[in-house]
Amino acid sequence: MPPAEHAPSRASRWASDFQQLDAARRAGDSRTTLRLVSEMRELAPSNPQLPLALARMAAERGDVAEAARWLGHYADAGMTLGPEGARLLGALASDPHAGQLTAQLAANARATGAAQRAFALPAGDKLFEDVAWDPRARRFYLSSVRDRRVYTVDADGQGMRALTAPEPDGSGVLGVAFDPVRHVLWMSTAPLPPVPGYHHGDDAARASSVASIDVATGQVVQRFELRPDGKPHALTDLAIAASGDVLVSDATGGGLYIVRSGRAALEPLSTAFSSPQTPAPRDAATVYVPDYALGIARVDPRTGAVSWLSAPPEIALSGIDGLYLIQDALIAVQNGTRPPRVVRLELAPDGGSVVSATVLAASPDLGAPTHGAIVDDQLWFLANSGWSRFSDDGALVHDPPDDAPSIWRVPTAPR
Repeated sequence: MPPAEHAPSRASRWASDFQQLDAARRAGDSRTTLRLVSEMRELAPSNPQLPLALARMAAERGDVAEAARWLGHYADAGMTLGPEGARLLGALASDPHAGQLTAQLAANARATGAAQRAFALPAGDKLFEDVAWDPRARRFYLSSVRDRRVYTVDADGQGMRALTAPEPDGSGVLGVAFDPVRHVLWMSTAPLPPVPGYHHGDDAARASSVASIDVATGQVVQRFELRPDGKPHALTDLAIAASGDVLVSDATGGGLYIVRSGRAALEPLSTAFSSPQTPAPRDAATVYVPDYALGIARVDPRTGAVSWLSAPPEIALSGIDGLYLIQDALIAVQNGTRPPRVVRLELAPDGGSVVSATVLAASPDLGAPTHGAIVDDQLWFLANSGWSRFSDDGALVHDPPDDAPSIWRVPTAPR
């Protein structure tokens, strides 16, 4: 039997369905829209946005019971509704489960967990994205997308300073990962709309890169580029395996790449993704990779073989930005869910499925959390990163939310 990627991948089927869905919606073809959303639900059963979409479609056609059933799936995943949800709840008022659903959704919106703000970061247009921890120096490294450089700050939030020189105009610094064995910092860069100097189409015409940094001088030691091929790419999130291999995701192009220890090359590892995020290495045969839409995959870094983790229907595995392995659990930062949150995902003994989930932190105060770093038994993570201040084209939104970036911390196990 050929590897799964040699057949139409889950990501390619998702992309095809999504394209057809957009056309069906614009044409007002409700039957095709329903069919496609149902198919996408089969591709991404752990994505709660799909049952919510099915609930809305059922309500629009007057099938109150069906709408309540799908909204129940959404609520069971720990999700809540925004102000626009009042219309959907109003359409379900006649259903006997409406009151219970309303109460459950309201409960899901309440702050929970033991997260605490550790220290504030400078406000403004830096747009902090990722954080890495240096256990020897006891300091953090922070990537700044709009400022196009890496900063360093002490564990207490003091002594913040720029470590690297700015990248070229239009190319932001996205990911940072520290290798404590070799005492080297790695960063990823990509042309992105919010970065000053970016022009439409730069993500297809200019190179993304991954580079190693001398933490004593801030100088680039090695740089590996993903050469332009006319298609959009953005090397964003990265992680260091125990072997020294560097794994980096192309969140725009859907690829997973690797710089193998001792080899001076950026090699493609897998193209099985829609939008891969932070890799979480486990051992020589396993790295977990979250896909923003499709859930979490297990990748063999030796061969690139991909399999997808299963989970109970009430566990949401989509919308994950940062992912970190600790013992036999994954700690996930979800900013593509409502509410944004940090969750602990317990893995089965064989590592092939998620068996349970615990919300470690969920609060409106988190804004848009992005990434974190494990420090002892806590996750220190970025909150209120500032992405909500910008539209998809990089323009500042009208009446943007307050810019209050900060580092929070939360125990990696419930107490």
